[in-house]
Amino acid sequence: MAAYANGTPAPASEPTHHHLAGFWDAARTAACLERVRARPEWFRDVGSRAGLGPRYRVIDGERIAASLPDLLEYASGPLRETVERVTGRRVELMGSLRRALHVQVYATAEHGFRWHFDGHAFAALLTLANASGGATQIIGPRHSRWLRLPFYAAYPWPRLFSILPRQEVTAAPGDLLILHGGAALHRGTRGTAPGERWLLVFNYDDAGRRLSPLRDWIAKRLNY
Repeated sequence: MAAYANGTPAPASEPTHHHLAGFWDAARTAACLERVRARPEWFRDVGSRAGLGPRYRVIDGERIAASLPDLLEYASGPLRETVERVTGRRVELMGSLRRALHVQVYATAEHGFRWHFDGHAFAALLTLANASGGATQIIGPRHSRWLRLPFYAAYPWPRLFSILPRQEVTAAPGDLLILHGGAALHRGTRGTAPGERWLLVFNYDDAGRRLSPLRDWIAKRLNY
């Protein structure tokens, strides 16, 4: 049986994701995109450390909390309630503010994530722009639950997992994707069309779960 990041069993029949089309209307989505696009100095480039990590541009959660506190309030309040209603679980933002929420941009052909399991239970991905046609690819629960141990041994060879059946969600601006990332193997792609993919990402754990210092250390070395 698959398990969430805190070890809680996840039923094999439980959906790996929930796609809520048009969760934000066009005006709200465009306004948020303009707010973050206007501050290029807030971004940093995340490189593929030792060839293992993802590549993208990011505004981290500490900057968002200091400069856009309304997004932190939204993540802790209305959006958290939505995640709870959809998943049927009590959740809270993960313990690392730096990684609990962020703006994530796929801007070049090299940008994207390798196959991975999240170190937290759920991610809520709110698309602000997707000119490139980028997608989130998700391997279903039947395969994911058997892949956890062999996955880490085979991590340097990610193409091995690309032959498995998977679902793909190409979200439009304003769409919300709630992903059971701690239980489902998945990756994010930029897409092949010209343009960029902009996401607001909110990461949640089961309520009361303590952040693992080891997982946090590894994530900071491979991500930011």
